[in-house]
Amino acid sequence: MKNLIYFLLLVFSVSMVSCEKDNYGAPPFDPNKPVSFSKDVLPLFTTNCAKSSCHVAGAVAPDLSPANAYDQLTGLGYVPTDGANAAGCKLYVIMMNTSKPMPPSGKLPASQTNLILGWITQGAQNN
Repeated sequence: MKNLIYFLLLVFSVSMVSCEKDNYGAPPFDPNKPVSFSKDVLPLFTTNCAKSSCHVAGAVAPDLSPANAYDQLTGLGYVPTDGANAAGCKLYVIMMNTSKPMPPSGKLPASQTNLILGWITQGAQNN
């Protein structure tokens, strides 16, 4: 009986440690609210991705610096411009990867990934 209690405590502890709190309570994306690439999405890339030796010119593709981000994301096939399969597109899959998330410091909060997903769903416009 004592071993069963220890086992249950171990299982409970492991399950609590593996939870990701960033995804809980995240506001769902409002499809009626337009998402702007330049005002909403680009600042997220600039802050989290376009850093030296990461997603800048001459480093890791795509180049997410302000001057090149849109052309790189659409031209290299990271996002569809018709909104099709937004959750399955290359950019979103990379961002949501649990073993090697982008950015490497850890997955972005759900509020930010939802915003990027919303932009892709709306057709990934250069607005």
